Amino acid sequence: MSKKALVLCGSPRKTGNTEFVTENLIGYLSDDVEVEKYYIADMNISPCNDCGFCAKTQGCAIKDDMQSLYKKIDEADIIIVSSPLYFNNVSAQLKTVIDRCQAIWASKFVLKEPMINQDKNRVGHFICTAGCENVDFSGTLMVMDLFFKVANAQYLGNTLLEFTDNSPASHRDNLLSELKGVGEKLCS
Repeated sequence: MSKKALVLCGSPRKTGNTEFVTENLIGYLSDDVEVEKYYIADMNISPCNDCGFCAKTQGCAIKDDMQSLYKKIDEADIIIVSSPLYFNNVSAQLKTVIDRCQAIWASKFVLKEPMINQDKNRVGHFICTAGCENVDFSGTLMVMDLFFKVANAQYLGNTLLEFTDNSPASHRDNLLSELKGVGEKLCS
C-alpha cells in the first residue's frame, strides 16, 4: 500500500532556495509515495476572519481552495511544509493556510468531532531558508510545531538553511545527503 505525501510550498517564488530544497527532498521519497505538491501562492485562500463558524459547525465558512487542503491533510501520511523565513516566520501565504487550520483545531477541541482522522499516523517535516546569517528560527519553529500538532502529525524535524543569499542551497556540499536521510526517515 502506497503512502501519500502532501507538500505545501509557501514560497511566492518557484525558482529559489526553498524550491530547490523541497524538490530534492521529494526526489528522495521512496518510489511508492504518491506526492501531491501545492504552491500556496497559486491558490485562492483567504485569511481567517475569526467569524466563529468553525466553533459552531464543522468546517470553515469560507469556500475557497482551503476546502480541498483540509481533505488533503486528512489523506496525507507525510506532510512536508516549506517556506522562506520572513520576519522570523513563514511566508504570509503559508501563514494564511496555517491560520485557516483553526477549523481543524476547533473540530478537535471545541466540537469534539475531528474533521481529520485522529487515528492516522502522519509524519511531518519543515523546510525553511533564510537569506542572512545568524538567524533565529525559533518563532517559525513554534508555529510549525503547532501546525503539525493540529494536523495530527509527528513532527520529525527540520531542514533549516541560513545565509542562502551568499551560499545558495544548490552549492551546499552536504545538503543532498542530509535530504536523502530525511526522505528515508519520512518513509520508514
